[in-house]
Amino acid sequence: MRKLTFELEFITPAFIGNAQKQAELRPASFVGLLRWWWRVILATYLNNSEEIFKYEAELFGSQEKTAKIMVRTKGHVSTVDILKDRREPIYMLGMGARGRTCIPSGSKFYLEVIYREVSEQLVRSLVNLAINFSGIGYRARKGFGNMKSKEESLSLRLLSRDYWSEILSKDKIFKDIPKIGSGFNDLPNLNNLRVLRYQRAFDNWEDAIRFLGNLYRKVRLRDSRTYEYETGIAQYIRSNPIPKSIELKNYVFGLPIMYQSKSLEKRQQNNKPVRPQAQLNWSTQRRQENEERSDRRRGSPFIFLVKEDGFYVLAFMCRFLPEGANFLLQTKGKYWDISGIRKPGRENLPYSEEKFRRDFEDAVSRLKSVGFVEVKV
Repeated sequence: MRKLTFELEFITPAFIGNAQKQAELRPASFVGLLRWWWRVILATYLNNSEEIFKYEAELFGSQEKTAKIMVRTKGHVSTVDILKDRREPIYMLGMGARGRTCIPSGSKFYLEVIYREVSEQLVRSLVNLAINFSGIGYRARKGFGNMKSKEESLSLRLLSRDYWSEILSKDKIFKDIPKIGSGFNDLPNLNNLRVLRYQRAFDNWEDAIRFLGNLYRKVRLRDSRTYEYETGIAQYIRSNPIPKSIELKNYVFGLPIMYQSKSLEKRQQNNKPVRPQAQLNWSTQRRQENEERSDRRRGSPFIFLVKEDGFYVLAFMCRFLPEGANFLLQTKGKYWDISGIRKPGRENLPYSEEKFRRDFEDAVSRLKSVGFVEVKV
């Protein structure tokens, strides 16, 4: 067994912790991060999910195999509640962070990686890739839990297929992977990755997140409302038919999406305001059980990163929803119980991968319109 030690520092607060939403360094979270990026590398070359699972298990283990790589964290970190007593919301963080503590920006710790049989260069490259181009914990795709390594500065070469072909070819176990296939585009991989950059330095994480949040808001909104709210969801909340011209665009930044109408607000007996809410999600028909499944999350193929020299967006044009999926629009909350207004029914709206590809390109164009520049890796 051999060991590598990495000295790391959080650039932005990390909402990583236990089931009680209390922040702590968890080795399992870092293993999950490394596994995700290893899957990205494998999908760059292999042709199907079965092959990917086989080589993922070869490195990280399975019920039949012992892992060749293990992770430990060392160092004491403090925890804080950055939302306590805060009146101004943090747009990129969302309401789900209420009650969560986090590891603050500037916290330093050590990541120990114990490995066997595989090359040091492969392990070192995989860790540096995961640390430099990921967040960890809650809202990791929206700029939180971003890290930097004292050992190696951010380098776009880590996102290059040519770089990984060279790394893999020098490893005795995985040397044949670059020769096997052309890639599996149903999953995120380096073939379907595009990188965008917004160059600007900030004095502290709050200024950076606030600025990024303003850019993100501009990308998502048309005037003061989202595209889909303006073109159909406002009518749905009012129990009117949804027009065929509804523009569903922002789902590419992840599902579900919640909408509410302030203008239709009602007051309960305790004078607490209640607003009509609608949720856009997705559903599919399970053929074996003939049971519709809904309320399922879908992570965004766009990963927003906060770095010392500005912002990066990793955009993966891979399959977004499974075959046979549709959008599902349904009401949420108690509004209709107290308003006397007829509650809208559930609506299934069409989805296709062709539509996703168009909306993905549109999202990239909108990011460029607010100042992001596409860069080559």
